[in-house]
Amino acid sequence: MKQLLTALFFAILMASDMAYGDPMDELVEEYSREFDSVKPAPNSSVGSDYKFDQMAMSGMYATRSLRLIYQQNQEMIRIQQEILNRYDRITEQNREIIRLLTLLSGQDGERAESGSQATAVEK
Repeated sequence: MKQLLTALFFAILMASDMAYGDPMDELVEEYSREFDSVKPAPNSSVGSDYKFDQMAMSGMYATRSLRLIYQQNQEMIRIQQEILNRYDRITEQNREIIRLLTLLSGQDGERAESGSQATAVEK
């Protein structure tokens, strides 16, 4: 049971480590230190109560890591929204540029047509 919880906890930590490394690395190190500190020395007369402490600690750290993942997700959502807003502004600017270029090309076309008509009349 302990091994399963520990494996699950570290799997969650490894998956979340891909988002941001530093806070999760610190959390893993802290968890490892505390997990090992609860474990009694070999040949100790202490019973198996430490296993329950380790399971409770695993649950607490799993909750902390999920909270950290949630916060990182919220930050990523905020950044993505900013990027989307920037793309919307760029799209609007491009539409305006296209509109202005269309107007300019229409005026140049009218000038070219009037210029060719004028030279045809002069001949």
